[in-house]
Amino acid sequence: MQYSKHGNNFVLKLEMGESMIDSLKNLCKKENIASGFVNSGIGAFSQTEIGYLKGNEHVKMIFEKRMEINSISGPVSNGPAGVHIHFSGSDEEYHVHGGHLFSATANPMAEIFITKFQ
Repeated sequence: MQYSKHGNNFVLKLEMGESMIDSLKNLCKKENIASGFVNSGIGAFSQTEIGYLKGNEHVKMIFEKRMEINSISGPVSNGPAGVHIHFSGSDEEYHVHGGHLFSATANPMAEIFITKFQ
């Protein structure tokens, strides 16, 4: 995990095989982000686990093949709230899938843009 800091903004750079959620949690802890927001991102993931809320439970699906990031956003924190990320991505056949992001692995890379609130 690499990142750069620009005032209250961060660019999180993930290399091949790095976990998106773990890296985001590590950044929040390292930079003491008590309240922040993932604004956007570029790149692609594989082993992407997303879900939607049905009643009181998330129905989850894992997409093993590579998906290009179309949209990614949500609140982040180093506290009990943790990260709550929503994602949509397109596969090689241009099908779009989206929902709550539970896990994803950079393939080949991803850059995620985060703002820390004061």
